[in-house]
Amino acid sequence: MLGLADIFERVNYPILLHCKSGADRAGLASVMYHLVVLNTPFPIARKQLSLRFLHLKFSRSGILDFMLDTYEKEQKISGLSFRSWIKNKYDPNKLTKEYRG
Repeated sequence: MLGLADIFERVNYPILLHCKSGADRAGLASVMYHLVVLNTPFPIARKQLSLRFLHLKFSRSGILDFMLDTYEKEQKISGLSFRSWIKNKYDPNKLTKEYRG
């Protein structure tokens, strides 16, 4: 994810974000673009990963929502940017275990 943030800072725009289904990975990348490049407020950026864009949070991809929910909770306490949170706090193994209960 840090690599994607780096790409967002170096790439020549405009760009096209695409994934196999166009709903989950592209949606998460869109959220990241809003947070890292545009400095969009989190509640607005978060809408990039929604039913409007065919993201189904009750499927296996619900872990993306869980990750963003976790960031939002921790950001309110720490004030960390999304990039700093990914670099310093994000633990995909721990997050996956918590998500699966």
